[in-house]
Amino acid sequence: MLKKIIETLSIPLLYYTDKTGYAVFRNFCFLKNTGCMYNTAFPKQNIGKALEFRFALDKRLKWLTFLTPIILYFIFIHLSFSIFKLLFFELLWLGIVFGTRFYFSYIYSRYLIKHFGQYELCEFTPPVPKHKIAEYVSVYKANITVILIILGLYFIPALFLQLTIKMTLSPKHLHCKSALVLSNIYNVPAVAVDTHVSRVANRLGLTDSNDVSKIERDLMHFFPEDKWSRVHHQLVLFGRYICKSKGPLCEDCPFYKCEYKQIEEK
Repeated sequence: MLKKIIETLSIPLLYYTDKTGYAVFRNFCFLKNTGCMYNTAFPKQNIGKALEFRFALDKRLKWLTFLTPIILYFIFIHLSFSIFKLLFFELLWLGIVFGTRFYFSYIYSRYLIKHFGQYELCEFTPPVPKHKIAEYVSVYKANITVILIILGLYFIPALFLQLTIKMTLSPKHLHCKSALVLSNIYNVPAVAVDTHVSRVANRLGLTDSNDVSKIERDLMHFFPEDKWSRVHHQLVLFGRYICKSKGPLCEDCPFYKCEYKQIEEK
């Protein structure tokens, strides 16, 4: 079946006249009943208009096939990366393309009926030599390979972008603040530990370590992943304006039983 589909899609011919003089148009199907046959011949002018209409539909379908993954890519990079989401977007792209193909099939069918009358479904088997079909198939497979490579180039950079952001979130890194901004834009879950986060986390009993990596692991274990980026900013702001290093505003703190206050009271 796969071989038949590839052969059907690879042949560029859209119309032919069989040995009995019947006109056969190629429709958008690729499994079976791939042709629309009329038990008569038509003037070349009418055939030309029908093929021009078909060419216009094919052109739109090609543009849709090319532009859809670009649009989906810009949506995809703003989500946290996962293989399931990658597969979902790949299937979504295929769904959009094939859904549009079925819609164009309906439009082309209505056009043929309007201008030539009711047709009979048949197999689209133009009189093409086997060696020529083999050439068409070879070119088609090469084009499919290129498309798959392009799709990989679309989506794989998103993975490396998110990994780079995570690697740059270390507070010792020169571009840590920029990475934090990007982590929010591209929805990369992360808890970057700076002096404010370290101080507040220890005072609230969320960790008992001064090691940056250990504090980061403790916070990630304590809070759900979808809250990591938000928690970072909340801890930073809380440490900057309430739980200050010197002279913390304990009277304004909602965590009045924190470990820091208990130690101060003793």
